[in-house]
Amino acid sequence: MPPRLFDSPLSKAGLLQVFVRTEEGILMEINPHIQIPRTFKRFSAFMAQLLTKLRVRSVNGSATVATVIKNPVLQYLPMGVKCVGTSKLGELVNLNKYVQRLDLKKRPLVFVIGAVSVGNPGMENDLGLEQENISISKHGLSAACVCGKICVAMEKVWGVV
Repeated sequence: MPPRLFDSPLSKAGLLQVFVRTEEGILMEINPHIQIPRTFKRFSAFMAQLLTKLRVRSVNGSATVATVIKNPVLQYLPMGVKCVGTSKLGELVNLNKYVQRLDLKKRPLVFVIGAVSVGNPGMENDLGLEQENISISKHGLSAACVCGKICVAMEKVWGVV
């Protein structure tokens, strides 16, 4: 089972930002300190609150854990960012070797990961960035698995333990 995204050392080191865009184009920023509800019923209530009130605050404080934000996502990304789309249809690469070749100190990196059963948002996004499309497995993988593999590869590059 892949590690949970926000439980990863990469997130705890402050090196991870997560944005979610729905099929309808609603853009959300997710705070790394969030504890995602573990049951579908609670998760549905969380999402309903987020989409109606445009933000969700933590239960035990005033910190915002998720917010609906204005499109485009580009305004929240660093200048000169490289966009990497992930898809089974992309060029097959060894992910660890791929991220080791990148000069991450000079150029930030964004991974676009689709979490849908139909379509290919990893390759068909409309960010307007220079984009490279890669595949990290010859098999179709879940978004959770892809996120876990990317986190582990990036942690190795940055020496985050």
